[in-house]
Amino acid sequence: MSSSETQSTSSPVTSAAEARLPLRLTIGWSVGSLGSATLLNAIGATQLFFFVTILGMRPAIAGAIIFISKIYDLVTDPPMGLISDRTQTRWGRRRPWMFAGALISGLAFYLIYNPPAVTGNTMVAVQCVFLLLYATGYTMFNVPYVAMPAEMTDGYHERSRLISFRVVFQSLGIVTGNILALQLIKFGGSGSQGYALMGQVIAFAITVPMLIAVFSTAKARRSERDIEQFSLRQQIAAVTGNRPFLVLMGAKLLQLFGVASSSASILFLIKSVLGRNEGDLALKFGVPSLLATLAFMPIWLAVGRRIGKRNTWLLAVVLFVMTSLSFALATPLESDPIFIARGALFGLCTGGILLMAQSMLPDTMEYDARRSGRRREGVFSGVYSAVEKLAFALAPFVIGILLETMGFDKSVAVQSADAQFAIVFGAAVLPAIGFGLSIPVLLLYDLTQEKLQATTRAANS
Repeated sequence: MSSSETQSTSSPVTSAAEARLPLRLTIGWSVGSLGSATLLNAIGATQLFFFVTILGMRPAIAGAIIFISKIYDLVTDPPMGLISDRTQTRWGRRRPWMFAGALISGLAFYLIYNPPAVTGNTMVAVQCVFLLLYATGYTMFNVPYVAMPAEMTDGYHERSRLISFRVVFQSLGIVTGNILALQLIKFGGSGSQGYALMGQVIAFAITVPMLIAVFSTAKARRSERDIEQFSLRQQIAAVTGNRPFLVLMGAKLLQLFGVASSSASILFLIKSVLGRNEGDLALKFGVPSLLATLAFMPIWLAVGRRIGKRNTWLLAVVLFVMTSLSFALATPLESDPIFIARGALFGLCTGGILLMAQSMLPDTMEYDARRSGRRREGVFSGVYSAVEKLAFALAPFVIGILLETMGFDKSVAVQSADAQFAIVFGAAVLPAIGFGLSIPVLLLYDLTQEKLQATTRAANS
């Protein structure tokens, strides 16, 4: 490997030069998010509904096994980050794990929706195993993947540019994991055969982009393993001593809980409350959302340069809260233009949220590197991923309990008023609460470009 492709691990990060990454590399790395976002969104949008209405699980049982798999996922994330930091191969520290994770992720997704012909407790146990396999694959890919931007560039705004491409592919993944997945289910007859078809096709849509990211980043700048190994106590100290990172994680936990609540509830809302079908969710909500995300991405980038990353994120959060609460006003009589407009607003604000949050994460990693002179991005990406999994563990569990408590009955077309209230609360109110509570947390974030530069001077003085 040439010196231009490696980065010292024994000294602070060098200057915050804004040299642009090659477009081919930027796109190649970013396309990995198409696979991971497809996986996360297809699972989030369909698994609870699939377990309850197709496999016949009780909502509380379905929510419980999803919760178990997410807790397992959460626990394995920080060790995976540490392992990737300590790995040394000719492929670098991250890419071998990403390669294995891509293959396992696709296989696990296929198995979840194409399970063996078993019933009762055996079926619950089998699905629990498949969910654990999925969690393992996702962790192996995503934790090293998220660590890479801090190694690839030192540029404060160049990271935003890099992440903007990732957000585009994430948005495409949201569409693939929702629109394409739901359309495949509908094409297959909306029953078990439809879900089986969806599982087969989406498994490829997950694996291929992940593998593209692995092979496209072969020549990306990367850090080598630290010669000195750190104890678990030292790794914990690195995280707890990084105040901007802790603030970022607090805000993300609240927001991701809201996102996961919406994902777990949206299909119930569309079918059981609004009287619409999967096609409406895909084409009249998902497509406008994607188009708005793509159209406003350059604007969010410009706003971020003008008023700062944190303030831009806050602006997007306020817009999201208002958009989420508007779902509580939706009725079966709502016109298509209003439904479509809500989808566009959703895409507009979520694009800004994803862009700013994900570009601030490598900033906090660089902040640690400049203070310590050590490269341990995997530790931070592991914790970040664990926070994501905690939110996506809690939300389906809460929604499952809420639906069962309020009398959701999968055998009837028209749900009771209590059940409809539970669905609307999960899809509209809980997300708004999560994002609203994150606002005062975000106000504590103070890591600016100037502070990073001052940290470099302090480290070198």
